[in-house]
Amino acid sequence: MQVTAAQLKAIASVSDKQIGIFLPYINKYAAAYQVTTVKRMAMFLAQVLHESGCLKYTREMWGPTETQKTYERDMSAKWGEGLKSTDRNRKAYMLGNVNPGDGKAFAGHGLIQVTGRTNHFKCSYDLFKDDRLIKTPELLTTPEFAVLSAYWFWGRNNLNTLADGADPLLACTKRINGGTNGIAERKKYYEAGLKALA
Repeated sequence: MQVTAAQLKAIASVSDKQIGIFLPYINKYAAAYQVTTVKRMAMFLAQVLHESGCLKYTREMWGPTETQKTYERDMSAKWGEGLKSTDRNRKAYMLGNVNPGDGKAFAGHGLIQVTGRTNHFKCSYDLFKDDRLIKTPELLTTPEFAVLSAYWFWGRNNLNTLADGADPLLACTKRINGGTNGIAERKKYYEAGLKALA
């Protein structure tokens, strides 16, 4: 399905400039990732709009916040299988951030915020058959690859099935976010999307 500029503006406050930059790629890759129904596209847009601040951000803003500090491996703390939720390196281990500085280098990139060394590698291999996103993760901040990486994440995480299923908003949000952060805004965009794209 193809989304028009008018439809996107009806869903959220997206500037004409951002629409011009990103909408061609949203439309270009939709069919390849089977985001071809109103329900799927409404959910894809709702999630992307929330994650990117209405297409303003293609990289995670780095503080570092307390959460972001957990992306970085503490070389003096325990590392490996079986880390508990309270262990200092659990998040870094889950993200594959093995080296000092990986947390910041592989902070979220793209419209859905691909995060961590492991996810950057998987995205790189699936999209390019090489490790270019390990060497230059900022490629995912460019418009086409920011969109393409969002579709890659969507497909790899089976989000079409969740978007088609029962309680799609909660299921998709948990798969993308790991929790329900920002669910009220995601819901607003989703409901507006269902209406605008119908």
